[in-house]
Amino acid sequence: MTKTLKNSLVFTSILISSCASYVPTIDLGYFRYWKEGFAGNKIIVDDQYINSMDYSFIKIKKGRSEAIFVLSTVDENGYESWVGLDSRIVTFNGLILSTSGLDTDFNFEEFTSNEWKMNFSDGKKYSGNISLSNPELYRTNATFKYISSQVTKGCDALHTLSRNYEDIGFNSSDTYCFSRGVIKSSRQRLSPFSKTLEIDFYYKY
Repeated sequence: MTKTLKNSLVFTSILISSCASYVPTIDLGYFRYWKEGFAGNKIIVDDQYINSMDYSFIKIKKGRSEAIFVLSTVDENGYESWVGLDSRIVTFNGLILSTSGLDTDFNFEEFTSNEWKMNFSDGKKYSGNISLSNPELYRTNATFKYISSQVTKGCDALHTLSRNYEDIGFNSSDTYCFSRGVIKSSRQRLSPFSKTLEIDFYYKY
């Protein structure tokens, strides 16, 4: 495992110390962005937009639709819960652990963050169980394999991982962009019947 990869996958302690007790009261005005966003509006996130937001947030692109979710909580494991209107996404270092209210409800069963961080070097794999609502699957095996890392414009480390659900023959490719050890963006497709989720992360701390 490269030093860059280790650094990029470990920023949890910094985030927990600044956000662990972070439970904002959300202005209902933001809900309009979530509802209208997934109806197909394009949301421009520039410096003025970022400065106007009181909370950490993510912009999610799903096909032609976009939406803003706000950071609600960060638990002791560094799992971040982002909330929208009737929707929720939980992530860890950019990896989606669960969703509700999207194309498919997704849950990474008994995810182990330490194993995820330790197992990623060239060709190494992480296997766990996932559940989906579309198609309906319960605790099917999911394997993630580290493919490559590279430095690109805007990414100190851009990691590419393959995703495989052997029981249904599903394969896709995830990317995770880190800048200064903090997740900046990711692209993940959770099921054969869902669109790729492109997520940009904006932390306010």
